[in-house]
Amino acid sequence: MMETQKSTNRDVVVCIPTRHDRNEVGTLPYPLMCLALQTYQDFTINIRDEGHRDAYADRQFRLVVNLLAMKGIHLNYRRTLERRGAGFARRSLFESIHNAAYILWLDDDMIIESNALSRLLEIIESDPKIGFVQGTKRELDPFRSYHNDINRVSHTIETAEPVQIWFGDSAFLLMRTEALHQIDWDIITRYQLDGLTGEDVSMSLMVAQHYQGRGAPDARGWHLSPRRERWLWEPASDALQVELLRGKVDPDIISRAIPHMAPFVDAPHKDVGSENSEEFISDIDDVQPLPEHEAQKMNTKEERR
Repeated sequence: MMETQKSTNRDVVVCIPTRHDRNEVGTLPYPLMCLALQTYQDFTINIRDEGHRDAYADRQFRLVVNLLAMKGIHLNYRRTLERRGAGFARRSLFESIHNAAYILWLDDDMIIESNALSRLLEIIESDPKIGFVQGTKRELDPFRSYHNDINRVSHTIETAEPVQIWFGDSAFLLMRTEALHQIDWDIITRYQLDGLTGEDVSMSLMVAQHYQGRGAPDARGWHLSPRRERWLWEPASDALQVELLRGKVDPDIISRAIPHMAPFVDAPHKDVGSENSEEFISDIDDVQPLPEHEAQKMNTKEERR
């Protein structure tokens, strides 16, 4: 029998932004089922649904909600037709939370192992300087790939020990609530458009300015890779993040987090400074140029990180 853990000192809110549109087979029951089977269960779930179709209209969703209730896990489901981008959705979710020590950002198309949340908590609680911990995100679709993938924990890592990261992918990311208060949410939402992503770059880098980040290779998750994207991603998004973060985040941290944008970032300086930046040693592999045939495809097809 799987042993579950309860605690009153490590309360977590799981935040899931979603868009459950009509005539779609929703993926939302998958992460909810995974949450119901976590070994650590002292958490609540907040869902912000911008879709046209109420998730409760689906029998699978209702059954999983019943399972969560049987396990004493409370779910808050809020449906809205306000579509102002992923950054605004995350800001709305964050502002609805009170007195939680940690927030787990989890995408609505992620599958995570039963000990994943427990492992993320173990790492973040090992050092108060750690502001966020990202779990492993692997693609279930073997044909899906990303241009200039900056997600270090999506690659094969030959260790179970936590690794240093500067960018945290909000698909599967545990953040210290007090660290989230370091975020200038006006920057996150300033140029947000319906469907535009890239907000997790600014979120995690503003936290990395004051805290450290870790990747957890043994907190495993898989991305379902929906055939039709709900959020859009454009290559220009990283360039926008660099401009928005000037003066807010040390250029050295930006360069480590977004290595392919390093030529466009000011040379490292100590004016803004980070307490942790001098002790970091970058071991990010050099990014290779995109093959010509892939570059041609990028001109005709938008991809999402």
